[in-house]
Amino acid sequence: MYTHLMRFFLILVSGLCLGQTFAQNKKHQEIIKQSAQFSAYYVEGNFEGMANTYTEDAMIFPPGKDILVGKAAIRNFWESLPKTNILSHKSVPEKLIIKGNEAHDYGYYFVQSQKEEEAPGPVFSAKYYIIWVKEKGKGWKMKMDMWNSRNADWNK
Repeated sequence: MYTHLMRFFLILVSGLCLGQTFAQNKKHQEIIKQSAQFSAYYVEGNFEGMANTYTEDAMIFPPGKDILVGKAAIRNFWESLPKTNILSHKSVPEKLIIKGNEAHDYGYYFVQSQKEEEAPGPVFSAKYYIIWVKEKGKGWKMKMDMWNSRNADWNK
């Protein structure tokens, strides 16, 4: 009897752990998908779409600039950047830590652009740190977005 109870307990605990793993994996995939959507909007120059990947009270920490708060300020920031043709943009997480409806995502992003009437530039890379929150009925949104340069040797 004791052996049967132990097996039942182990099966129950294993099932609960697997269920949690599947739930975490689903959240992970949702965040990766939202990050890829942001990249697609950036390549398209869709600043409204980019702004909509942030929460209403989101903050961005652009290098060399003050902290910007709110969707309108964030959209204005992206629109104000020098006009170049963005050929590609991709974020590659080093770590994605999910705790309930909040996630901490950090890694490197890669972007390639091309100025008008010039050859495509080299791929540029920098570090990022994003806090994602899951908003009811809206999915995962960026609450805080910070990025800065990485080792200068990488971008030579």
